[in-house]
Formats: sequence, structure tokens, C-alpha cells
Amino acid sequence: MLLRTRILGLFALAILLVAASVALPGWLVLRNQEERIVGLRIAAQSGEVREALDRAARPLTAAARALAADRAILTALEESNQAALRARLAALREEGGPLSGMARADIIGAGGQLLASTPGAPSEEALVSAEAVLQELQADGQASGLEREPGGRMLLVSAARLPQGGLVAVAGDAEEALQGIARALHADLFLTDRNDRLLFATASGSWPLVEQALAADPAGAATLDAEGKTYRIVPTALTNSAGAPIGRLLVLRDATAEARRHALVLLLAGALLALAAATVCAILYRTIRAALDPLTGLAGALRALAGGDIYASAAVPERRDEMGEIAQALEALRATGLAHERQETRDRLMRAQHQALIRREMARLAAVLEGPEREETMALLR
Repeated sequence: MLLRTRILGLFALAILLVAASVALPGWLVLRNQEERIVGLRIAAQSGEVREALDRAARPLTAAARALAADRAILTALEESNQAALRARLAALREEGGPLSGMARADIIGAGGQLLASTPGAPSEEALVSAEAVLQELQADGQASGLEREPGGRMLLVSAARLPQGGLVAVAGDAEEALQGIARALHADLFLTDRNDRLLFATASGSWPLVEQALAADPAGAATLDAEGKTYRIVPTALTNSAGAPIGRLLVLRDATAEARRHALVLLLAGALLALAAATVCAILYRTIRAALDPLTGLAGALRALAGGDIYASAAVPERRDEMGEIAQALEALRATGLAHERQETRDRLMRAQHQALIRREMARLAAVLEGPEREETMALLR
């Protein structure tokens, strides 16, 4: 394997290790950030739902305050006449007064006991927890929220304080309020009980998608894709006045634009990362080629020198690094070889000249000799 290939392989491995060391913490940070964003969405939506419920409960609050100031009710309370209280509530409901269109109205004593309720109430228990509602009334002067009747119907309830220390609670059907919340949030609402059974939906056709999301993530905070769009489900836990859970409000919003922006940001980030990596790799490759390509010529020149070609050389530009020192050493070795070759050539020429001179002298000597001496001299010349 070539040295250049090894270096590039090591660099690729280093790039992978660095990318992994950056990507893993980045993924953990993004995941933690997503969890925080989900928590912030849930908290923000809880505040929006609370404000929307308060706005929807304003007619109920006005009705409760009117009952709390009703002279007949106050007189019946002073006399502890529960029959008169029930009769007055029935009369106000029939006359089309403050209780017109309301689902139920309760008069609750200071101890939390139900004193009177409108006719047809499905339970003899008070709709709200008097202690908790009185504390809320003392804090901000308004107390409203959702309560569930024993029969399963969800009611929007608002309360007002009585001078005697109790309170009046007026309830209306929650569906109209939920429709208003859906319009205010520009979303579809799904009201479920504690077991995620559907009680009310502004878009019942989307409930199967919500059910699939709940099956995958029981917490309810999920994102789902359907028909080329992206939807986000954000849950809001619902509790009654006593603080007990009564269900959840699942808000389904179209998050296609946000999802596309997020995907575009990730795509741009990935493209920039790939471009940066490609640029670094290209610069490194060119640097390695510029640094190591002369090695190929130097290796070839060394092989030629080892084979006896003293004229072999490598075209390496002048450099001030180890590669330049190797090229200088190779050039010095080649120059030394050339010097030795020239010296050997001179020595051979000198020996040839001496031999030729000796032959001439011996030939001249043989010319003046006779007999056996001449034959011996001629044998030496041969």
C-alpha cells in the first residue's frame, strides 16, 4: 500500500472519529432541546387554554355574580330555607333570567355542602370543591374551569362568593367553549377522559390519526405525517376544582410550514458540513500529493541507481523539507557515482596507453632479436 494511501486512510478515520465526537453530543443536545421545546409548548398551551376558558366563562361568571346578589337567595340563606333556594333557582331558570341556557347552578355552603341545585341535577353532590374555589376567588376574584358530571358530561363552571361565606357555581355545556378555544387557537380539539376515550372533537375525522399517535406516544406530545402534511399534537391535562384529573385536551395543529423550515435548516447545515469536509479533504489531498508525489520519482531514481544507471535522476524542485534533503542526498550520490565512473574511465585509458606502449617497445625489441628469443617475445605479445 502506498504511503499516500495510508495517510489518506488515517485522515479519513480521523475525520470519522471527529465527526462522531461532534455528532453524538450534538444529537444529545438537540434531543434535550426538543424535550425542552415540547415542555415549553405544553406550558404555553396550558396558559392559552386557561385564558380561553376564562373568556368563555365570562357569561357564567356574570350569572354567578347575579345569583350571589339576588335578594331572594340571600334571604333564603339567612333563613336556612333550602326549599326556598331550590324554588328560586327553578324560577330563575324558567323565567329566562341569569340561568337561561345554563346546564346547572349550585348554591354551596361555607363547609362545602350542597344547599340547593337547579331541578334535574344528576347528582346530589356539589359541582365544585368549595375550599379550593374559595381560595382561587380570594387570589384573583374569578374561578372558572371544567368539571365532569357523574354521567360523563363535561361542564364549564364559574363561581362567585356569597356574602355568608359560601359560593354560587353556574355551569354550562363545555362544547361551545371548546369550539371557541379551537377558533382562538386555530386548531382542532379533542377532549378525552382519563382513559383517552373521546368525549368531544371539533374534527372527528382526524381522531384515528390522533389515536395512532397516542398509541405510539401515550404522553400525547407527538408529531405525525398524513396526506403530505405534518401535524403536531400538544396535550393539556385537565383537572377539576379539587385538583383531580378528569381528562386531557389534545390540540392538533398543522405544523407543515414549521417542519419544512426545520428540514430546510437541517439540509443547509448538512450541505455546509459536507462542503466544509469536501474542501478540507481537497486541500489535504493536494497538500499530500504535493508533499509525497516526488517520492515516486525519487524511488524510481534509487532503483535505477541500484541497477547501475548512474545517470538516473528525479525532477524534484528545490524544497526546504525532508523531501528536499532526500533529493539533495540522491543528487550527491549520483554525482559521486559519476565521479567514480569518470575516474575508472581515466584509469582504463591510462592502462590501455601503457599496454600499447609496452607492446610497441616489445615489438621493436622482437624485431632485432633472432631465433628462440624472437619466438618467446612474439608469444608474449600475443
